[in-house]
Amino acid sequence: MTQEATGRCNDEALTRVVAAIIGRLTPADRQRIEAAEAQADHAGLHLGASAQASADTMRRKVIGDAVARMGDHDKAIITRAALVVVSLLGAGGALAEPLTYTGQVAHVSDADTVRVVVRDTCAEAACPSVGESLRVRLAEIDAPESDQPYGDEAAAALVDRIDGSMLQIVQTDTDQYGRVVAQLVHQDVWINGWLVGEGHAWVYPQYAESPELFEWQSEAREAQRGLWAADDPVEPWLWRRQ
Repeated sequence: MTQEATGRCNDEALTRVVAAIIGRLTPADRQRIEAAEAQADHAGLHLGASAQASADTMRRKVIGDAVARMGDHDKAIITRAALVVVSLLGAGGALAEPLTYTGQVAHVSDADTVRVVVRDTCAEAACPSVGESLRVRLAEIDAPESDQPYGDEAAAALVDRIDGSMLQIVQTDTDQYGRVVAQLVHQDVWINGWLVGEGHAWVYPQYAESPELFEWQSEAREAQRGLWAADDPVEPWLWRRQ
């Protein structure tokens, strides 16, 4: 992807997150931010960077207060949207720069593997062609196998969520089987994280880089959501060794 295209994708993703947060700020919140910015502009003539840092601190506090007032559903939307931005900005991965393109889900094999058809691609030489069919392995997670307890239920949950849908694919690697390894984003929801949070998949410790995943897995376990409703669920990587 060219630097210009990457910047455009980053700007669009960041705009979605900002819009989601701003939409939940009260008039009083906006006034506090505006007052801090005005004060920073005035003080900046004498204090320089320290005045801007003070305004940034106030912005973070106001946004933090606004998020704290949200219900769990809204918090999840904001958190997952923010993680989309992190992915698009290039949070790690084997590729020097993640490849971001759009695809349509053609088939869900299980809750961590899908087949997509590329509908809109990026500009780098490594980017897939429009119309190309790709097998995609969802990064950082591992879902129950089809012959494993809760395997069918996990796959059905992903089918209900994304089958036939257009997705944003943030490719970070290609695995030993030739599958694209990627973060999937559907309607500003990070699907990899959603699967873990709903109890449809495990965090794959060997490959996980996002600390939020471990937190969401703990919450799913405590709530006995999905696979965690079983008395003693077995990790897929251990199940495959049996």
